[in-house]
Amino acid sequence: MGCTNSAPAQSPRFAAGSCSCTPREALFRESIGILERSEYTRFLSEPLKAMIQFLEERERFDEAVAFEERLAELRAGAVPEESAARIA
Repeated sequence: MGCTNSAPAQSPRFAAGSCSCTPREALFRESIGILERSEYTRFLSEPLKAMIQFLEERERFDEAVAFEERLAELRAGAVPEESAARIA
């Protein structure tokens, strides 16, 4: 049985405690949620990729879409390191 919570981390429905997930899935969701609420969103890509892989391995493609969209948002908003160095 999969988690019924397919919302990305910024959604209030995202909390790991609000779904019937496996411990591994709950940890992925919790780590993504913590990073979303912090100033360290630049570190979100790896947990998002892990969550996407986790869901796809279980053929839960519909749920993976929200995380893929969030990953795409991060990539679109990313500033290349070279540009960031010039800004600083």
